[in-house]
Amino acid sequence: CLLHRHGATRAGAAPIPADDPELIAASREVRGHALTLSLLGRYLRLAHGGDIRQRDQVDFAKANEATGGHAFRVVAAYEHWLAAGGEQGARCLSALRLLGLFDRPASAGALSALRTAPPIRGLTEPLFERPKGMLGRFKRRTDPIAETDWRITLSQLAEAGLIEPPGDSGALDAHPLVREHLAESLKTRDPDAWREGHRRLYAWLKGCVPHRPDGLDGLQPLYQAVAHGCLAGLRQETFDEVYDDRILRGTGNDGFYSWRKLGAFGANLGAVTCFFAEPWRRPAPELSEPDQAWLLNETAIQLRALGRLAEALEPMRAGAELYVRQEEWQYAARVYSNLSELQLSLGRVAEAVADARHAVEHADRSGDAFLRMVSRTTLADALHQQGETREALDAFAEAERLQAEWQPQYPLLYSLPGFKYGDLLLAGAEQAAWLGADDAGTGVDPDRVGVCDAVARRAGQMLEVAERHLGLLNIALDHLTLARCALYADRLQGRPPGPETRELSEHALDRLRAARDQMYIPRGLLTRAWLRHALGMPDAARADLDEAQRIAARGGMALHLADCALTRARLFQDRAALAEARRLIEKHGYGRRLPELEDAEATAATWPQPNP
Repeated sequence: CLLHRHGATRAGAAPIPADDPELIAASREVRGHALTLSLLGRYLRLAHGGDIRQRDQVDFAKANEATGGHAFRVVAAYEHWLAAGGEQGARCLSALRLLGLFDRPASAGALSALRTAPPIRGLTEPLFERPKGMLGRFKRRTDPIAETDWRITLSQLAEAGLIEPPGDSGALDAHPLVREHLAESLKTRDPDAWREGHRRLYAWLKGCVPHRPDGLDGLQPLYQAVAHGCLAGLRQETFDEVYDDRILRGTGNDGFYSWRKLGAFGANLGAVTCFFAEPWRRPAPELSEPDQAWLLNETAIQLRALGRLAEALEPMRAGAELYVRQEEWQYAARVYSNLSELQLSLGRVAEAVADARHAVEHADRSGDAFLRMVSRTTLADALHQQGETREALDAFAEAERLQAEWQPQYPLLYSLPGFKYGDLLLAGAEQAAWLGADDAGTGVDPDRVGVCDAVARRAGQMLEVAERHLGLLNIALDHLTLARCALYADRLQGRPPGPETRELSEHALDRLRAARDQMYIPRGLLTRAWLRHALGMPDAARADLDEAQRIAARGGMALHLADCALTRARLFQDRAALAEARRLIEKHGYGRRLPELEDAEATAATWPQPNP
């Protein structure tokens, strides 16, 4: 029994065995919660000589085991016991309460910042020496206790099981339930001390790294600073000085460092959560109205990249509508463009077209050359997926004209707009390549092969720009375009994918994974599945299809699910998958795939009948 092992070994003066009914009853009272039993056993040993009958000193009656309430009651009992333990008890209690300021192990540097003079009233005063002399009690404490006394204090807390034994690094940790109780207790008991403690940590974390540190590891202290700054009540300052300026490195075309360059969507989502009063619905009122609207869109981008598309929809639409009310046309154009892409991924094709038209309207009102270009590529892509090929080509051509006017040194669409245009330009070659795979007798179409070569040249130029100026996702998508061009050309010419095609496909998928944007990884997997099947690797092709389908299903990515079904049907002559592809394509208005679906259904007439 955990109670017996950790010190509850007596009932009054009498020793008891590990299977004593009192111990079993105590275990049942807390539903066998391991942390609670461990803490309770130690508490009874230290405070009551191990007497199990004294467990009634801990009030479990109102505890909620689902939220760690039983453990909270034991920690509260420890707090009362330490508070009555004189000067050393006060030191232990003060050191323990510091951990309520952390959601992770407390580093030695962070603890040192909290133990630096002046003391935090109501929190760290016992960790400072009392001034000597007759009037010492009336003077402020300014000198921290000696390191020896600090280590003794920590060893006593570790003996009680309240903290983990300190390691060589000087970091301290406690069970998450212990930290949770300490945090709630401090916040309720002394909110001023709570805020000042977090302010100290915010200031220390901001100052312990270069202004704009490199890499995800370098950014970690700044992510922590965001959390502590918000808890200190400094949300606007933290938003401006830490998140915007130092983590994102600004929000212009060369900004958004943490997620464009590093793919740090999860870390960013954790940071932006701190700026909400109610995630992801209500930004904190301390933020300015423009920042609130921006925050809604930024949060939606992180959610979308993490594959949480349905969750992203509400904050993104709320942000778009707020910008329109504020007549911030540039921002409204950006967010409606993002919203259209999100709607498209969810299979809401008609809604995606409508939102893209709003993006074009707002971009034109703003007069911003970049936004006028990019909003038209968003509209063109939505029209392409809807099956409106002619209108999509016209919109892309108009966008490329605007691109050449805006940046004459880069006359071709690049980045995500360039990838979308390449996807449309390759659509005919893709359809013909599938026919070539289905029918070995199909002759080579030099025009289609020429399209593959032309798009590959465009992608090569785009890749040069991406590698010099853009982020991981842009580089990955250019590699994917090159891989598709090579694969389609191979299939059109009736040959298996060569080494270059295989290498391009692997590079594309590796870079898509590195970019960590779940919306795009299925595209790379579907391309590689086709390639692997063409190389006589059906099991590997199935594995790629299965992974793509898992990602798409988890994120509600309806168009990817349709592509998975259609690809599975064609590669494995799967009639059930073909029927599912038709259902999804018709349900979501995915007109782009209708010609390919009809080709597959015509070819399916030659597939062998399944065994009864």
